[in-house]
Amino acid sequence: MAQQYPNRLFPLLKSGLKNSKFFLLFLCCLNYYNLICISSIEPSNEPSNNIQRKARPRIRPKHRPRKKKQQKKHGEKARLAFKLNGGRLGDNLMNYVAAKQIAYEKGIPFYYPQFRHTELLHLSSTEKKINLKYLKGPSKQKRKRKDIVDIKSENDAKHINPKKRSLYICHFGLPIKKAEPFISEIHRTISPKIPIPRISVPPNTISVAVHVRKGSGSDLGVLNHLLAVIPTKLPPDSYYLEQIKYLYEYFGRQKLYVYLFTDYKDPSTLASLFSNQLNNPEIQIDCRRNLSFAGNDVVSHQIIEDLFMMTQCDCLIRPRSSLSMIAQVIGDYRVVISPKEWGYINNEVKITQTHQTLDNNWLIIDPKNIT
Repeated sequence: MAQQYPNRLFPLLKSGLKNSKFFLLFLCCLNYYNLICISSIEPSNEPSNNIQRKARPRIRPKHRPRKKKQQKKHGEKARLAFKLNGGRLGDNLMNYVAAKQIAYEKGIPFYYPQFRHTELLHLSSTEKKINLKYLKGPSKQKRKRKDIVDIKSENDAKHINPKKRSLYICHFGLPIKKAEPFISEIHRTISPKIPIPRISVPPNTISVAVHVRKGSGSDLGVLNHLLAVIPTKLPPDSYYLEQIKYLYEYFGRQKLYVYLFTDYKDPSTLASLFSNQLNNPEIQIDCRRNLSFAGNDVVSHQIIEDLFMMTQCDCLIRPRSSLSMIAQVIGDYRVVISPKEWGYINNEVKITQTHQTLDNNWLIIDPKNIT
């Protein structure tokens, strides 16, 4: 309270300092004066600065539900893609079919990394692409990401959660099941954009596609290794000749029209060699006459042509090759023969057992019994 005392009190203050009686009288008068001043002041509604305000109860606003964040593209559920293994068209298509089958069964979106020759197939315009940077070798940072899950086996595929926001990446080597209606979908996507020549098969003749792999492109750097360690990838000519003889006997010595699909630089010479070795006028050997190469590899359009021309035949004799495996997946063959086991006979590599598909039933054939 800011009150100024009247001027008449100050002389008393000076005299009171000299005489204690006057000083005591001064204090009594001052106290009485303060009481009169306080009682004469009207009460004010404004709170004093010295009076502590009561804390008001905090009124919480009504609960407002949080706005859902706009989900990013493809973030609402799982996605599936596959990782390129560095192989050629056959390996990439095998990986594509296996991964797409898993996505088809799980009902999740499928994406593919673009690879060579896909521009000649309809899958390049029907499938969704994914950036390759997500599928390259995992760095330390990518290994820590929990939303990227590797699928390397059938057991891994069983644990895919379609509702979990993850990117599942399939690796090479997953199995393929040839079952409808999935195969019809594969026929739609793995179909050529370019015209495919037709094989002219004589009437009343069984057509046989023979994929003779001699080694080209990336095979050349590891050719000796393949011949010594995995000869089923590059079987000797005796394997193909024995299986042609077997089919001739299997179909009751009916005429055969054998078409060679090969990466050998002179297919005509190879066809003449096979014809001379068989020495059977009921078996006709034919091949492509104008094989073209880009460096050490066959040109793109001829690889696509060979793949789909294989599917035009009634039977398939193949090595352990992804390209002819894809032909087996998309084709409709009466018989498919492939190598299973091998060994050395008289210091030469021989295929001792084979796989055979007869009307989608897997059987084992012993080439030693072929006459």
